[in-house]
Amino acid sequence: MRGDIRPTLLPFTRNGVQMFEQFEKPKDVGTSFFPSVSLGGPILKDRIWFFGSYTPQFIERDRTIASLSGRDPATRTVVQTDTYRFRQKNEYAFGRIDAAITDRLRVNASYTWNPIDQEGSLPGLTSGLGGVGAIPQATFADGTTRVGPAFNDLRGGRQSSNITNVQGTWTATDNLIINARYGYSFLNQKLGNYGIPPVGAPRFLCSISSANIPAEAGCNAGDSQGTNASEVRFDASTRTTFDVDGSFFVNMGGRHAFKVGYQLNRLANKIQQANTPLIFVRYGDTLSSLSARPLTDNPNAVGAGFLQRFGRAGDVSSKNQAIYVQDKFQVGSKLTLSLGFRIEKEDVPSFTDGLPGINFDWGDKFTPRIGGAYDLTGDGKNKIFANWGWFHDRFKYQLPRGSFGGAFFRRDYFEVFPGDGAAFNFTIPQILGSNVDKPGGDCPAPGGIPNSGGKTVCQRDFRAPSNTPGDVLQVGGVDPNLKPFRQAEFTVGYERQLSRDYVFSSRYTHKQVDRAVEDLGFINSGGSEVFLIGNPGFGLAAQTFTDSGLIPLKAKRDYDALELRVDKRLSDNFYFNASYTYSRLFGNYSGLASSDEGGRNSPNVNRNFDSPIAGFSALGKPEDGRLSTDRPHVFKLYGGYNVNWSGTNTTSFTAFQNLSSGVPITTHVTVLGIGTIPLNGRGDLGRSDVFSQTDFGVRYSYKFGKDGKFKLVGQLDIINLFDQDNELGQYRNIAPNLGFNEGDFGFNSGNQSQDLVNFLQAFQTQSFSSQITTLINNNGGNDVRYGVSNSFQGPRTVRFGFRFIF
Repeated sequence: MRGDIRPTLLPFTRNGVQMFEQFEKPKDVGTSFFPSVSLGGPILKDRIWFFGSYTPQFIERDRTIASLSGRDPATRTVVQTDTYRFRQKNEYAFGRIDAAITDRLRVNASYTWNPIDQEGSLPGLTSGLGGVGAIPQATFADGTTRVGPAFNDLRGGRQSSNITNVQGTWTATDNLIINARYGYSFLNQKLGNYGIPPVGAPRFLCSISSANIPAEAGCNAGDSQGTNASEVRFDASTRTTFDVDGSFFVNMGGRHAFKVGYQLNRLANKIQQANTPLIFVRYGDTLSSLSARPLTDNPNAVGAGFLQRFGRAGDVSSKNQAIYVQDKFQVGSKLTLSLGFRIEKEDVPSFTDGLPGINFDWGDKFTPRIGGAYDLTGDGKNKIFANWGWFHDRFKYQLPRGSFGGAFFRRDYFEVFPGDGAAFNFTIPQILGSNVDKPGGDCPAPGGIPNSGGKTVCQRDFRAPSNTPGDVLQVGGVDPNLKPFRQAEFTVGYERQLSRDYVFSSRYTHKQVDRAVEDLGFINSGGSEVFLIGNPGFGLAAQTFTDSGLIPLKAKRDYDALELRVDKRLSDNFYFNASYTYSRLFGNYSGLASSDEGGRNSPNVNRNFDSPIAGFSALGKPEDGRLSTDRPHVFKLYGGYNVNWSGTNTTSFTAFQNLSSGVPITTHVTVLGIGTIPLNGRGDLGRSDVFSQTDFGVRYSYKFGKDGKFKLVGQLDIINLFDQDNELGQYRNIAPNLGFNEGDFGFNSGNQSQDLVNFLQAFQTQSFSSQITTLINNNGGNDVRYGVSNSFQGPRTVRFGFRFIF
């Protein structure tokens, strides 16, 4: 499997025995070309200077996909082979002007232009496992159908991006300096949106679970019609920033360097994304089975189905303001203090008109910071230092877009009767009728949605706006006393100059999350998932859990680290730094980029607290433990050596060595849709391999021309010099896609809402490990891929480059 960073572990059945194959993914063929040119110099001597550069990147990839007849490598054959192409150009142009208007006033302005253009599209590396039926294709508005490369060659997209910055510094007096900065950035993300079919007409899927299917159905199991498409018509974000600060210096009981500043950060986002609706019809199934709700099934029905609708839309803006005060205070000749505080005012927008967002006032984000350094011996060779502070996070738009009405995601369930006609003839108006979408969905039991005139019997809402007024357990909510995210940090250290060229340093750091902001999930009485935006373990979140007989958990993420470091400055043609860190990352909160979910980047709306059982293991206790990116031991060594062959030739050698502990690996099970529940607690599978990697680089510089004005530089970089293939992770899901309905655990009184509450309460305090193991065994045993390595270190990469400097 060398060379596959994340191989596919492909399960299959042979003679009734579950097996798996480490599927050898196809290797892409292509080239990458990264030219660069820059030019700079004076426009007006000693007053105005310019610099400009253009560094595009041209990336070409071709991928050959073999469509296979089956999954068993012993019997499958290649049915068809297709080659797809992909071209991407990353533009990067930068220009800057610096000007000394007067001896006391300097200004600069810069502009960065960095769009991305794509042509063509590559199918997934494992798409051939689906056979010829998985070949990408689409029917367009003119009635033509394009299949395989003929379709993917039309695909592409463009991501427009640019940044403008202006800055000025005025030295008003010898003791007063004023800085001002303005910035504007624009980003419109439309990659992958060219050459797609229209998204208006629904896509159909036919499924069959019984032999008694009416002839009028007009479909066989697995038949489909239409193409799934997602079109981002625009997703434009802008950021406008303005900063101004003044620094002044006074002697008052010591030397003070004061700085007072104001910051404005204004964000805006305009998005419209349309997705093809899906009409799914399953003959032979019942309404209650398909919807997983206790509905009354009509005995005359021949099947059930659902209509799925998804999209994003919104046009919002918000701003964050901050005022800060700092003082670097020199107390005598040995002690320096760094004192300061920061206050912020932040507005978080709602994507639904008329509904409130989140507002933090000036007093909500008070951020003190205290630090100091002391020269122990007075000769500048021994220093101790310490600092402490609070840090607050600014809201990203992921939460308001998903939880305040920017996203729409619903399923309408209906029954299919004789006389309804062919499966592919259902229409959206026929299913919905005059039904009005209600926040939190509408899934009565028994009966249907009254007076709608449509076929909908049950509607489930998977994106109920949390800022909708109403019962928290039915539509979600926002804690009216919500506190901002806060992290505390404390550091203490010691530095010692060992000699003229060597410095030893050590430091201990403790970081802890005091409060997180997350969406806490519940299943309402209609079976829809609704969310409370709050601080886990505090305020309304804690009250809601307690009132339901549940245990509220606080977000816990503690980091402790001791670092020892030796640095040698460049002298005698060589330099290096070496460091060793012993650390522990402990808790239940995997962070804004969730390491429990493979680094999922959905700040404040990951799956961390999306159910009352999230944060608990199947052993019936909190899952606190070493988090997924914990590496107790890390050693790093970086250094370089220069060889001066003559006055014109220089060769520089550099090397970097990383040696780190493996990360914890945890057995995960899926319970009520939460796929990160530890079966036996965190780290029960031990750790991945110790990680080791060596990188190496060479630079050769040759000067020529009058006074050495011209320079030719050749460079060679080798990443993972020894081509090491350390294991980075294992397949940790012990069972594939087991739903674990409440009835599986003995809670089946017939009152599903009460059964669910009883189950949640029990899961937090009782061990269900044996029941889960029994369920897994009853469904064929552990997934055969469980515990097998599925992620490896990247292969050796060699890069060559040349530069001409004049």
